[in-house]
Amino acid sequence: MSDKLYDKIIDKLDSFSSGQQKVAKYIVDNYSEIPAMSCKELAGHSHVSSSMVVRFAKHIGYSGFLQIRDQIRSELGNVRRPYSISLSMPEKVDDNLIGQYLQKIGNDIKVFTQDMDLKLIEKLASDIAGADTVYLFGIGGDRIIVQYLSNYFPLLGIKTAAIFEEGLGMKQKIMNMTPDDFLIVASFPNVQRDEFWITDFARKNGTGVFLITDSDITARYHGISNYIKVKNSLNTFYNSCILSMYFCDILLMKLREKMPEKSRKCLKRYEDILEL
Repeated sequence: MSDKLYDKIIDKLDSFSSGQQKVAKYIVDNYSEIPAMSCKELAGHSHVSSSMVVRFAKHIGYSGFLQIRDQIRSELGNVRRPYSISLSMPEKVDDNLIGQYLQKIGNDIKVFTQDMDLKLIEKLASDIAGADTVYLFGIGGDRIIVQYLSNYFPLLGIKTAAIFEEGLGMKQKIMNMTPDDFLIVASFPNVQRDEFWITDFARKNGTGVFLITDSDITARYHGISNYIKVKNSLNTFYNSCILSMYFCDILLMKLREKMPEKSRKCLKRYEDILEL
């Protein structure tokens, strides 16, 4: 087993209680912020008691929260909260900073490409191609991914329903969802209540679900094994969608390959409409 705390958490996912899972998810999703927190702060963010944090620590082999915090500090060095880092950055962006940014993005793309499961994307393309209607759901920053896919799916002949609303508006949009449909949900970095609700509704409805996320624990929380993890190493106040778009581009290419005649016909029709 790896000595890294992250790997220890992932290794023991199935053995956590519901409260311990909340702590695990928050730590994994906010790894670089934990060194700046107290046990009480972590408990508050995880919506559990401080004693639950201690039980979680002992469950993975630590005496308490302080030992966990020291472990992450030793892995990451001196780390500040992303918002603090961004606020302290100079307003003028120099060439060195841009170079570092491009290097990180390049490394992230390289890692993502090496770890990418093409069979998973092939299966996703088949599920989408075989669905009556493909529902896309994303709120907050996740809207960007949904808007991108909803712009191009129809051009390939895919009947698409994009949902950006929460609450009642969301429920009205999916009330006619059937087992012959398919749902794609973008969910990161923080999982919202409606994201849980819609994936749970789809599963109970017999509708296939695919999750785009940056966390294995988020997928486990949703109860979804059909997912892709898209995580970047940028430490910023904004959620970069570059890797997500990279995945979307590959998916669109696979869909074009999966449905050559249908997509060719729809693209030709679109071209004809543009000439009217």
